[in-house]
Amino acid sequence: MKITKQHRFKIIAILICFFVILTATSVFATNTVATDDTTTNETSTEVTFTDFSKATYSLTRVNRNYYLEIKNVDLIFDENEEVQYLAFLTAGNEEVPIKYDEDGGLDTLSMQVGTYTFISSAKLDVTALAGKKLTYAGDIYLTIVEYHYGAFEVPKEERHKIVVNKVKLTRPSQLKLTERIHAYFLQDLTSIFNYELYQEESEMKYNIKIGRVTDMDLLRSIQNGEANCLQNLMTYAKNTSPLYETTVNKGESESITNKFTIIDDAYYFGYISLDTENGTYYPIEDIMLYQGSVSDHSISLSNYLDADFIWKLEGETPQTNNNITINQTTNTTNTTSNQPTNITGNLDNTKAPGTIPQTGSIPFTTICILAVILGIGGVAYYHNRKYQGL
Repeated sequence: MKITKQHRFKIIAILICFFVILTATSVFATNTVATDDTTTNETSTEVTFTDFSKATYSLTRVNRNYYLEIKNVDLIFDENEEVQYLAFLTAGNEEVPIKYDEDGGLDTLSMQVGTYTFISSAKLDVTALAGKKLTYAGDIYLTIVEYHYGAFEVPKEERHKIVVNKVKLTRPSQLKLTERIHAYFLQDLTSIFNYELYQEESEMKYNIKIGRVTDMDLLRSIQNGEANCLQNLMTYAKNTSPLYETTVNKGESESITNKFTIIDDAYYFGYISLDTENGTYYPIEDIMLYQGSVSDHSISLSNYLDADFIWKLEGETPQTNNNITINQTTNTTNTTSNQPTNITGNLDNTKAPGTIPQTGSIPFTTICILAVILGIGGVAYYHNRKYQGL
């Protein structure tokens, strides 16, 4: 039977319609989920947040570094960072500095650097975060936000939660006496170094009180390293009239050794305290024992912790401090428990906003449709040329 040109085009049209309907049905079946008697195009899944109700928190100090340790809670850590914990430290009545964009997501670009950190382990170095906060007076509070970054199927406002809301942390104990503030009183300058603070403010000032130590029993107890000898020296300094008092800026300032009479080999206390600026800064005080050093060329006070310091107590043989060592390490842990308060907010740190397409459904089937249409069109064109004229 002779196939006419009209019949050939009818057959091609029928085949094209058949493949289009078949492929569209496949696409529709792939992107719908049947639940009972209804059909929806979305999948809803609830996010389960970490239980912090029994958690305890310790702010630990090692030298000048601070560590936050979290116990009695099962934290989630995964390589893909699909679950994240953001820790915030605030002082006093300061608000937690969480910022949001117009879509309700977390706006990290507008958040000040150093106001939060990601919790990557149960014991975390928070020196940069805690150091400056501890400089100021007032209580320190911890806030933790849990964020399920990978939960793209959940609405943005349901992916995060403030799981720890402004829990008060106990300050670590300060360094030992004579280790907090070092003051040097030399012929040419006075120099102050604060080892208690991680970060000093530029306007900080220090109060200095210098006086004679004439209590021989107190001096011998310090020489022998007896218990509470430095605390006793602190009490002695506070209750003794000064030879000289002044306030100096942090760092280096002019010498004060020519402001009062210094006797060679005599003993002096140096009581140093941070000027809190009417309660702005957290108070720090320290004590040090000095010995007068007078020569034709200089007048200074020598620190009794120096290795070349020589004890010259009345009636005793001079004794050096060659074996003395200064241990600047302290590790004080204070623990705080938590009963979290749930606060809703709009926290979102999505790196790839929007709905993730179902890979292998629409894009793939669309390509198949185009391929089939082009293939049939090519075959039809070939046969049309071949049988043209029949």
